[in-house]
Amino acid sequence: MLGTIVNVGTIVAGTAAGAALGNRFSEKYREVLFTAVGMTALAVGMRATLAAADQGSSMVIIMIAMALGGVTGTAADLHGRIAGASGRLAKDGRRFAEGFITAVIFFCVGTLSIVGPMESAVHGDNTMLYINACMDGITAMALGAVYGPGIMAAAPVLFFWQGLFYLVALTAREIIPEYLLSGITGAGGVLVMMSALALLGLKKVNVSDYLPALVWAPALAFGITLFDL
Repeated sequence: MLGTIVNVGTIVAGTAAGAALGNRFSEKYREVLFTAVGMTALAVGMRATLAAADQGSSMVIIMIAMALGGVTGTAADLHGRIAGASGRLAKDGRRFAEGFITAVIFFCVGTLSIVGPMESAVHGDNTMLYINACMDGITAMALGAVYGPGIMAAAPVLFFWQGLFYLVALTAREIIPEYLLSGITGAGGVLVMMSALALLGLKKVNVSDYLPALVWAPALAFGITLFDL
């Protein structure tokens, strides 16, 4: 849980800094910081996918899982549903509620907030969570400049959100074969790279639509072993 604790800490620190800086934290500097974090996230995602391949997860399975995940998520309109729900919530309540809901969406509905704690639980690797902590710290700084210190209230929500995935993965690690977990890691690495492309402004990707790939990857891996393909 160390990575999650660090993540929570950067949100608190980023919000405090943003609230203190106000409008002086300009778009120009946000772009510089997002570029730095985006390039690092790209490298981390690539490393995770290649590591999964080294542990026996087929790149073909990962590719098919991503394709099926994208089709499934698009058909279910996951991105649209999340965006629609957040839009409705953001319109309700006062300034604090708007800032709080916006922050929770930014911090929790992201690939690294899901894959990161799972990677930490299964392999003891907090790298994804540390990258996420940097991104969330920058985002918290920007949101704190707009909405004030109330953004800190989203930090406990993130802690319980990531903690849930951490505990599930930690429990599953004892009963789920390694090849299934590596499939999740491999697909997760590709999702992180997709997020990096969006951060860098290279391609607009609705990453939420591809989240079902985290289910398809282990399902396909299990199917191959079941039928000895």
